[in-house]
Amino acid sequence: MFNQLMAQLTTKRIIIILGSIALTIYIIWYVIKALEGFDPNYKPYKQPWQSGAHVGNESFDPNKTPTVGPQK
Repeated sequence: MFNQLMAQLTTKRIIIILGSIALTIYIIWYVIKALEGFDPNYKPYKQPWQSGAHVGNESFDPNKTPTVGPQK
């Protein structure tokens, strides 16, 4: 059975198989190198003014009814 598979291999198939193996090894190596410096507990620093909602912000009050149109 192995001899039959070896007999069916052409030069083109051998080159394609070796190229695929080389590409797979390169992709795996690249991903491993990219993840070397990865810190799963990393939290980017934010300036205080960049943080989300502020306490006491009067620009939005969910208890107020919205006004429609210009006020006179």
